[in-house]
Amino acid sequence: MAGIPIDYLTQKMEAFLVKEATLYGEARDQVEEMKQELMSMRSFLEDADDPKAGTNSKSKQTQIAQVRDLVYDVEDIIDRFMYLGNKWRGERTFVWYVKRTLGFPKYFWERRQIATGLQKLNVMIKAIPERYQRYPADGQESAPRANNGGGGAGAGAVFNSESALFLNEGDLVGIEEPKEVIMGFLTNGDLQRATVAVVGMGGSGKSTLVANLFNSPVVKQKFDCCAWVTVSQTFNIEELFRSLIKEINKSETGEKILISDLNGMSYRELLEKLVAYLEQKSYLVVLDDVWTTDVWNQIKVSLPNGQKGSRVILTTRMDDIALHFSSEVGSHVYRVKPLDEEKAWELFCRRAFSSRSSKKCPPELQTIAMEFVEKCEGLPLAIASVGGLLATKSLSLGAWTTVLKNLQWELTNNQMLQPIKSILLLSYNDLPYRLKYCFLYFGLFPEDYKIWCDRLIRLWIAEGFVEVEENEVSPEEVAMGYIVELIGRNMLQAVSWDMYGDHGKCKMHDLYREIALTISRNEKFCSVYDGGSIQTQFREDTVSTHRRLSIQKAGNEQEVINLVGGMTRLRSLFLFTKDIPFSLKKLPWRSFRLVRVVDMEKAPLENLSEDIAVLLNLRYLDLSGTKVKKLPKTIGKLLSLQTLDISNTDIESLPNEIVKLDYLRHLFSGNLNFGRLLEYSKLKGVKVPSDADISSMKQLQTLRVVEASAEMMKQLKKMTQLVQLGITNLEGQAQMEDLCLSLQNMLLLQWLVVMASKEEEILQMDSLNESASSSSSSSLQLLEYLILCGKLTNFPVWIRSLRSLTTIRLIWSRLPVEEDPVVHLQEMHTLRNVWFNNAYQGTELRFMTGFTNLKALALANLPKLERLTIGAAGVMPSIRIILIRDCLNLKIISEGIKHLAELEELRLEDVCAELVERIRGPECVNFRHIPIVSCKYYSSSSGSYITERLVL
Repeated sequence: MAGIPIDYLTQKMEAFLVKEATLYGEARDQVEEMKQELMSMRSFLEDADDPKAGTNSKSKQTQIAQVRDLVYDVEDIIDRFMYLGNKWRGERTFVWYVKRTLGFPKYFWERRQIATGLQKLNVMIKAIPERYQRYPADGQESAPRANNGGGGAGAGAVFNSESALFLNEGDLVGIEEPKEVIMGFLTNGDLQRATVAVVGMGGSGKSTLVANLFNSPVVKQKFDCCAWVTVSQTFNIEELFRSLIKEINKSETGEKILISDLNGMSYRELLEKLVAYLEQKSYLVVLDDVWTTDVWNQIKVSLPNGQKGSRVILTTRMDDIALHFSSEVGSHVYRVKPLDEEKAWELFCRRAFSSRSSKKCPPELQTIAMEFVEKCEGLPLAIASVGGLLATKSLSLGAWTTVLKNLQWELTNNQMLQPIKSILLLSYNDLPYRLKYCFLYFGLFPEDYKIWCDRLIRLWIAEGFVEVEENEVSPEEVAMGYIVELIGRNMLQAVSWDMYGDHGKCKMHDLYREIALTISRNEKFCSVYDGGSIQTQFREDTVSTHRRLSIQKAGNEQEVINLVGGMTRLRSLFLFTKDIPFSLKKLPWRSFRLVRVVDMEKAPLENLSEDIAVLLNLRYLDLSGTKVKKLPKTIGKLLSLQTLDISNTDIESLPNEIVKLDYLRHLFSGNLNFGRLLEYSKLKGVKVPSDADISSMKQLQTLRVVEASAEMMKQLKKMTQLVQLGITNLEGQAQMEDLCLSLQNMLLLQWLVVMASKEEEILQMDSLNESASSSSSSSLQLLEYLILCGKLTNFPVWIRSLRSLTTIRLIWSRLPVEEDPVVHLQEMHTLRNVWFNNAYQGTELRFMTGFTNLKALALANLPKLERLTIGAAGVMPSIRIILIRDCLNLKIISEGIKHLAELEELRLEDVCAELVERIRGPECVNFRHIPIVSCKYYSSSSGSYITERLVL
């Protein structure tokens, strides 16, 4: 695959041909020619990535690598054009017009260099196919495809799948419960043909589980015939039919399907044979490792519903396929979960210490053995493979440490880890072309890193990975679709609940991340500095050609400076460590002229160098969590900037030059840390200068968080394009009425934070009630996330009309007793997250009905709350987590909590000891179904705070 989307390059070319005709000058012809060559290169690389393609020959692999390198070279040329264009547009003075008219010699020389470079590239591109015509690689491409430095994945994975049929039950761990559940689906007595979809990540044990069921004597006696068919990524329906007939004929019981020439039979003949035979039989058919819904659509015609209690089981790693099967009458979906800590440890010890009669881990290896288990994250195939590898090593801490340190190398080169590598690579190979960039991007983040989906979306857009067709939805919506698809393919893991609302977080399994880094090595996609070495194991001269660098641990100062300074093609720089061993002032910003992304979240940075102005192609700048006090005026020269994040910094006001950023889409600022919020004054927005017309920024979608002012309120009325808005320091009825008037015209708004100037300032937003009561009004109907921070004398009625609201947080509202917020919200079926922080003055909150889709509930800083009452079964049926914090008078949680069957965690922080003793003591039966009950409370007997996880 190419390092960047070729479509994106052609779009940039077209845009500049229109906007910068003078700049292109004599390069125009070369650019037009390069556009045509790019399209041919795209087709070539897409064909090379196609699972059906044979690309194992060294000759072909060399050709692919050369084409990819040329795509990078094209990107360099285009980005240099963009840099020049931004430089010209940034000099909008009389001098600029003179330069543009006369053709300033410096730019003239640069244009000539670019034109010459393009000409050379065109010659090199045309030379590649000519060279391979002279040196053909006949007969070398019939083997299964090797992929991106990862080795072949096709045949080996199929063999591993089918080998599950021959595993001894004594080698299996953790299948008892899922086996019992699926066995119930198979033997429930229903005569209707039914399907069971077993879905999970590659290597999660789906095939092993189903094979154990398939071989069970109970199953063999239940059905007249059984067949196991492994489905390849490039299946052929006639071959599937032939495999099905062969499997049926191998069945120990029942008559055979009479055939004379199986290979010579047509599709129709094969279908007629199968239907005629199976119509009168009870059968079990397993379709293992299904990759497309087409498999079922084509094969189900051969599996008649003879009302004999037949069953079809399929295994897949894709959620959409499982859901497609679930549309069948009597269907079931079973999601295979990772092994829990106890089962994972048991399996690891069986494999790693197979030569020891006790199968137990020696004490001196206990800690590092647990590190291996944690890295496998409950994935049975990974645990078994890694354990098997360690079984061949000496039982010494040194030997095991070496394996752990070089696990990425082992995954690439050690044949004992080939099974897990092949299984994971199958998922990567099957990804659509556009998603492969997005998958590799996770190699830039540290192990187990959970990233906000919204942040990931903005990064992908800045990198140019998101392809948006004309008149299509926004780039943000397209990128969110990418995340959903990767999660649906079980290649990303979604956080099960999101306490804070937003779009949640996602993470990548450690072994998938290792695969991403391995592929990135060959693609020159990224390098990771982990404090002691380049994690991707490149020579220094090849690292310099990589496009992205992630610094994740502190290390040798000179090595880091040399590394960063030598990366002349750098497009993205990430800092994930607070302990950088050098001054950020030493970063050679002028060497990064083509950089698109700089992410320095929480870096030890106090001043932003004015040299940042040379990054004219910069699209994403994250300074959040740093100690930066002001933005330099040169920020106005970053004309390509799309995202600027200065939230939770010491920046108190924006410079006037901010309005020069015509392409800015997202501006994050201010400090809105709502975590505990015991001090109202801690929440702040940034000031917008009165002479800076921020409403002129027509691309701006996100404005959070700014302080209210008379001028700011006037400008908001013009900013109808906003999708996210956060505004603080609202004071007086006039400002609040102006805000309400502006909100009524923001038809795209999805995220809103409104904060009064001080604790006793009343939020007066009743004028929105009139808009809410109008049936023709569509204002705020897209709003998903709402925070109201400030005193409320009554519950805002307009909130109940918000049809899309998923998250609401009432902060410092102090509603009177007669304005119970629970009563107002209980019938809002879209709500998933509710957070009350000093929001209510009553002594009891009663959840008696409703909240049908609520996932997370937080009650914080409610000083008068004494009792939390939960009604009978049916209220909050989907709740996953309840957080109770700083409610020191809360003593009773009613027994209704035992009806919350989906509750995964009850977290108690700074609550009274009496409540903890009730839960631990006489009322523990009401809480035993909750997997995690954690608490932090003050113990008067010990005179200190105690933090513990209750065992009930």
